[in-house]
Amino acid sequence: MSLRTLYLEFQMHALEIDEEDEWADALRRLDRPSREKLVREASDFVADVCRRLGERHGGDLRIGRVLEDWLADNKDYAVFDALLSHFDFPGRPRVLAEARRRFPTSLTAHWG
Repeated sequence: MSLRTLYLEFQMHALEIDEEDEWADALRRLDRPSREKLVREASDFVADVCRRLGERHGGDLRIGRVLEDWLADNKDYAVFDALLSHFDFPGRPRVLAEARRRFPTSLTAHWG
């Protein structure tokens, strides 16, 4: 299961829908504050999953790839931290440089 799937399923559960085809319409029916809250909660949920994956499965290349895939579209600190704290991978220098551009030095110093 991908992190994108977890993200969508979190939102679908909160919206009380069962079909992914209904997801976009259900989101459109929400007012802006409710939609933003749902997106934030789903993002926070996946960020927590990223942290736990890094902590429990650091070094497992399959898990690292899942995190890299999520990072491609979601530039959340938690996924950068999980990847850069627990994994060595071919694109690490590029990811590290991007993370250091996005986040203050105090948050990135331990990635070395």
